[in-house]
Amino acid sequence: MGLGKTAQTLAATELLARERGIQKVLVVAPASVKYQWESEIKKFTGRPVQVIDGNPEARLDQYAEPTFYRLVN
Repeated sequence: MGLGKTAQTLAATELLARERGIQKVLVVAPASVKYQWESEIKKFTGRPVQVIDGNPEARLDQYAEPTFYRLVN
């Protein structure tokens, strides 16, 4: 903890988006840290982020929405 792994991952993602043109990122993390990821993404980037949560129907609707980062567990 506290080594900056999340910030380094977000920096690498930004480089890939700028240099290679990636348009979507899927973050698979334990449910207990999904909202921490959301907070860090909002703090370090200006890109849209979405936490996928809820029942199957709600999740399908969420996947249909445009975003750059998707957080799942």
